[in-house]
Amino acid sequence: MTNPPCRRCGEPSDLDTQLGPECSACWWSADVPTICMCRRVECHDCRFQDFHRANPRVYSELVKLARMLRAKGRVHYGVGALFEVVRFHRALETTDVMFKLNNNYRSRYARLIMATETDLSGFFETRMLKT
Repeated sequence: MTNPPCRRCGEPSDLDTQLGPECSACWWSADVPTICMCRRVECHDCRFQDFHRANPRVYSELVKLARMLRAKGRVHYGVGALFEVVRFHRALETTDVMFKLNNNYRSRYARLIMATETDLSGFFETRMLKT
């Protein structure tokens, strides 16, 4: 039996019948362990990747805020609070009513920031992803 292609990109996939096809084209990064559950056409990881690529400023703003807190002596902080600050600033700065910050992306941004910004490693508390 051959494995079904990834529903997101059409690439051949390595299939784990319990999890769904994992496609290397849909993986976020080797540094940030995520699995694209491509059987779910709109998986959270895929939507996050698309949003992050389309809105790189969100990442930059979150990193800037986290570094400001780190400079003030904070060792840990909640990514949710930073998300709300970014949301507030975006509401003031943009007229794009379609721009939305999905709360499902909070933990993914926290993981991405801690994996790529060495000075912020361990800054956010994370739990195991359920989706």
